[in-house]
Amino acid sequence: MICFNTYPNHYRFRNAVAVALLLTVNNSIAQTQPAPAFVDFDKLAAQPGTNIIHSKRGDEDVTELQRGGVSVQITRRGDKIQTLGVDHSGHGAVLCAWQIYIALRAELDTCFAGKYPELRDDISTSIGAINKFIVTNSFLPTSQNEVEASALAEDMKLRSPIAKMPLDQLAKVCQSGSLGKMVIQAARATHTQRQKSTDDLLSIPRPPVLNPCL
Repeated sequence: MICFNTYPNHYRFRNAVAVALLLTVNNSIAQTQPAPAFVDFDKLAAQPGTNIIHSKRGDEDVTELQRGGVSVQITRRGDKIQTLGVDHSGHGAVLCAWQIYIALRAELDTCFAGKYPELRDDISTSIGAINKFIVTNSFLPTSQNEVEASALAEDMKLRSPIAKMPLDQLAKVCQSGSLGKMVIQAARATHTQRQKSTDDLLSIPRPPVLNPCL
């Protein structure tokens, strides 16, 4: 991933926090969903490096899945479920990096059209690598097509609010947005540095989660 000191919080990109792709188990933000009965915990437990802990807490059944420095806690109460995933690997939360890359590419195309072509290529390559990582390491079965469709939907969601924005307003937004500063910072890094950063992000097989995010 590209390392930044701040998280993109401009209003145009606030929807980047939502990831519809991984539904429950891979979502690091606690939320209530129908219990995914199709999760085969015995099969997951048989995978190398995976530890699964079951416990009871009042009327709640708690299952914690641990792999590669990531912990995903699944709390069941009746037909409802809450999930919370946290990456402790030291290599970064994969879904956080995925969202930042998508937001940065949208920013490049919107505010820096035609500039930094090598950076844009590197970002697209990183998104592709993360897509494959998600398919390989997701606790919930997902296909390459599903992941790529989710990435495209995320990209379109970021761009749609500014599609009809007047040029003068767009210019002001581009000048004031925090993502623009991140683009310039990323452009100052070399291709090798950017590639090494992504390689480090994906160096350990683990569930892709969002938390902690920058």
